[in-house]
Amino acid sequence: SPLGRIFSKPVRTISIQSVGGTEAAIQRGVELLPELLAEADKSRRETVPVGELSLGLKCGGSDAFSGLSANPALGHASDILIANGGTSIITEVPEFAGAEHLYATRCRTREGSEQVFGAMRRFRDYLQRAGHSMDENPSPGNKEGGLLNITLKSLGALAKSGTGPVEGVINYGAVPPHRGHWMLYCPSYDPISTTALVASGCQIVAFTTGRGTGLGNAIVPVLKIAANSELAARLEADIDLNAGRILDGEADIETVGRQLFDLTLATASGQWCRAEHNRHREFLIWDEEGVSL
Repeated sequence: SPLGRIFSKPVRTISIQSVGGTEAAIQRGVELLPELLAEADKSRRETVPVGELSLGLKCGGSDAFSGLSANPALGHASDILIANGGTSIITEVPEFAGAEHLYATRCRTREGSEQVFGAMRRFRDYLQRAGHSMDENPSPGNKEGGLLNITLKSLGALAKSGTGPVEGVINYGAVPPHRGHWMLYCPSYDPISTTALVASGCQIVAFTTGRGTGLGNAIVPVLKIAANSELAARLEADIDLNAGRILDGEADIETVGRQLFDLTLATASGQWCRAEHNRHREFLIWDEEGVSL
């Protein structure tokens, strides 16, 4: 299959309609397991350079502290990864609104900058076709957390991207053509955008939250970074790293960012994250015409 060629892994597809219904599809999946397990058993752990890592940058359930603690700490971790030849991808196009010009100025090329503004225009058109606008963001939960308008939310959200150069924009479902930091065209809904990062090749997603979002993924680990210590204590079993220590004066952004980078490497090496322990396996695909499949 095309996916098998892209990722050099065996891929089999099952359609409920073509195999005779739901139970038949489940049975067909069970029948395929011995073949797929035999292929999986051929895999061997090996050491690879950190530059092979692709990290998804994600936030959800943000509050007024996210842009001061967890998001810039994640941005610093992204900068370390990029400096070591890796890849990071940020998404959620609506959360660039009001701050896209600051992001675009970091693009290596004029073409990349034009791609950023083009993505914003394209998403505004998409919303208008459905009778919506960027002004509907932040969400009620974001506002309860202290984010009063989309510009405040965007400024904090973009802190996840770090301070380094931007390569450009990739389309939903696309894989970056080369390493570096990229913007992914996708909406903000957490299950969709997390899955989109995985589809674009991210082996790990780092997810910052100020209000607590119970979300994982069916394919890759999702690290949860708390924006404040109260949340980290209240949802201890769901949080992998507490960036609230920055607000508490116990650590600076660079220190927590380095800890997050180290945690990312440990997770890439096989250490389980909290979302995996809690069996969070969310997965959702986006159709740009407005229907989630």
